Amino acid sequence: MIPRYLLFSGVTEGLPVAGQTLKGTGLYSFPNSFWFYLIIIVLVVVAAIAWWLHHKKKKYLRQEEERQKTLVSLQQTLTYLTQNRENIIRERTRELEKELENLKQNLKSMEKTLQASKQSARRNSMLMTRISNTLRTNLNDILGFSSLLGNDFALNEETELFEYNENIRRSGEALMHLLNNIIDISKIESKSFSLNEASCDLTAITRSLIEQFRPAAETKGVHIVYKEEEIPLFAADNQAVKHILTNLIDNAVRYTEKGFIKISQSFNGKEIVWTIKDTGIGIDKAYLPDIFEPFRQQTLGYSKTTYQGAGLGLPLIKSMLNIMGGNIELESEKAAGTTVRVFFPYKKYIPRAESDSPKKQTAKKAAAANTSLKKEGKRILVLDEDRLESMLIKKILAGAEVIVYDNNFHPEEWTEKILSAGPLPDILMMDLDFSGKGRGTALLKKIREKFPQTMAVPA
Repeated sequence: MIPRYLLFSGVTEGLPVAGQTLKGTGLYSFPNSFWFYLIIIVLVVVAAIAWWLHHKKKKYLRQEEERQKTLVSLQQTLTYLTQNRENIIRERTRELEKELENLKQNLKSMEKTLQASKQSARRNSMLMTRISNTLRTNLNDILGFSSLLGNDFALNEETELFEYNENIRRSGEALMHLLNNIIDISKIESKSFSLNEASCDLTAITRSLIEQFRPAAETKGVHIVYKEEEIPLFAADNQAVKHILTNLIDNAVRYTEKGFIKISQSFNGKEIVWTIKDTGIGIDKAYLPDIFEPFRQQTLGYSKTTYQGAGLGLPLIKSMLNIMGGNIELESEKAAGTTVRVFFPYKKYIPRAESDSPKKQTAKKAAAANTSLKKEGKRILVLDEDRLESMLIKKILAGAEVIVYDNNFHPEEWTEKILSAGPLPDILMMDLDFSGKGRGTALLKKIREKFPQTMAVPA
């Protein structure tokens, strides 16, 4: 049997007829022939291509439909915006105006809060100043009278009373030290702490402090050694430098029960390194990371009554050195001792050229001429509203004619009365914070102007 597609195509020559075998052609049967499999493969490929094209077409139509929907949505949105743009602009403008008004209100509120905080800071600063002045005045009175009483008790060999008085004096000095630290930290935090640079002699300051603390150290059997090295004068705030070194030496003496305290100094051309090493109780390593934080103090294993302190000394030193451009390093080991290094930046001091008026030059010459005055037989005017301070000055200057201010008179009126009743005084002493308003300097200037003869009197 000849396939139909071969009959229609006219290709019949050479093909076997019914009943013939394919042995002569090399093919055994038509269903197993090469052409049959080729046709099947072609049909499968065509079917696959047709399916792929159909699927591609459906995907394209679906995407096209989505694009059309998107286009329609955009056209609708555009139409809405076109038709309602004025309303939208007005609504958005109202929203922006409302936000702007809220921002203005917030800004005004913040300005009021800032102003209130500044006023509060000023009031707190004034309150702190008044409290500190009052406390300092009272503590100075306590320390002054305690010193006088101690001398009297020692002269009269009143041992028990002398010890009581020494306890009062030491407590007063501790309170004064704490008060000074609190005031300085408050100034630093309020950014009102300022440096008054002058020529600073580190060696002279260290020597004077060693002599100040040597008796307390020797009482405990602690030896203070000072390895001097030539240090050039440099520009720094002498009070700040002295305060830093005082705190460090005080800590070393307080926390060292036996052994030694070694102080040394060096200069490397860029900075001055001041070092203090002690054999005291040391600091546990767990406390070292927070050692420069206020009110942080190691208490574990130590008696609070034996090692008293508020933990303000090292934080204050760190803050002062930051302002000065310096640094501090601390190494310590519990029960082995502590080493502290202070780095002061070296700045060459250049003195300012000042042109004094003739009146100032006269006053300076008079003061220089009277620097060696002895108190015996001298006439001294004291303008101080604090009665206790006046009593203390009068007691200290025993042997001199001390005339203290009478609060029932105006200062100028009282000065005129005293000057007209007797000879010109040899010394004029005045409280710079006269009347609690810092009017001492202005009052002295008025007295100098009103009574020119006092220009020659040192004050």
